[in-house]
Amino acid sequence: MQLFADVTAPAGAPACFAAASVFSHDSIVCQACASFGECSSASVKTLEAIRQTINVEDLLRRHENARRRLAKQPAAPQVQAAEPKLEPAQAVEAQDDEVVPARPAKPALPPQVERKTKVEKVALVVTATDEEILRQLPVKAREHAERFCRAGLIDAMRKDLQAGRNTFAQSKPEFMRVICDRLIAGGASKSDLRASLMQQLNWSEGTASSHVSMAVPILLRFNIATESAGNIVLVPCV
Repeated sequence: MQLFADVTAPAGAPACFAAASVFSHDSIVCQACASFGECSSASVKTLEAIRQTINVEDLLRRHENARRRLAKQPAAPQVQAAEPKLEPAQAVEAQDDEVVPARPAKPALPPQVERKTKVEKVALVVTATDEEILRQLPVKAREHAERFCRAGLIDAMRKDLQAGRNTFAQSKPEFMRVICDRLIAGGASKSDLRASLMQQLNWSEGTASSHVSMAVPILLRFNIATESAGNIVLVPCV
């Protein structure tokens, strides 16, 4: 863009280029501008172009003093960024014996602190009464019942089911969730329990039957449920 007869703004220069009322050698903003050097000379030309009509001698002297001051200052040493240190194995040999460094290795992560405290599940003590009941159960039913005793699920079932809550609603085993739902709903026969397991868990008849044979003895022996008129129902509240 043509400003005056001898002043032309280069491409990309800001709108204030060569504006004598704006440019300053001491301005941090001006010093950071890419057009700083060209703008300095252009500003002087602008002042000389208007000195016939406006007294700008003080501004011209200021520009001249600034140029002299800058000329006396030693050039600031250029600081090169430190190259990342690479392992010997990370240098890749290129053509003409030129060695091209590979990307810097990722910094090693700090070692993980070993956990000293062990997290263990709390296992309740099986009472003598429960031990006696466990001995009366079939083997598979006994294995499940013992886990229920140590997890406090036997007592939980006695309270939850009477209150209409399924102890296994958010936990396993799933076959106990299905059977407890039927008990809360009023009870069911063994064949109905088997059908519910087959339908909800997509089990075969044999698998469903074996799990009914495990669940029902647990419920009856621990006095959670009772058998009435062919149906397994909750023990009535006393």
